[in-house]
Amino acid sequence: MNKIQIQLGELKLDFEVIGRTTHGGGGPYEDWLQINAKVDICSFSGSSSFDVMPYELTTLSEDLRKLYSQFPNRGTVNFKPIEGLIEMEFRIGTRGQLEGTFAMRDDFMKTVELIGSFETDQNALLTIAEDVQRLVKEVIPAAG
Repeated sequence: MNKIQIQLGELKLDFEVIGRTTHGGGGPYEDWLQINAKVDICSFSGSSSFDVMPYELTTLSEDLRKLYSQFPNRGTVNFKPIEGLIEMEFRIGTRGQLEGTFAMRDDFMKTVELIGSFETDQNALLTIAEDVQRLVKEVIPAAG
């Protein structure tokens, strides 16, 4: 199943791989995943699609693991894929909680943008890191 759900407090983000495009040898900038992202929070929901390179997801997973391993030190992980239709920031807050922001847009002109924030227990970092890595491995079995 090429889908994960990221639970961040009341915020739920579903990422589903809906396609893959490779060019040439499939190296950097030649291998792209098309992902549909769905946001649910309380009574609000929405979705958008974005492209991301598998290594960007693998890097996100590694960075989240590193942030978790450095706890209780405060730190930040930014997820800003090259295509730029989604951005997420994860940081350890002053009370040790995981907090952050996300922004999704449906085009490169930023005419419509969904922005939100979240807060949850820092233990969510490991679950998110594992789920993101699992998603990459399911789509590209030789990855990671």
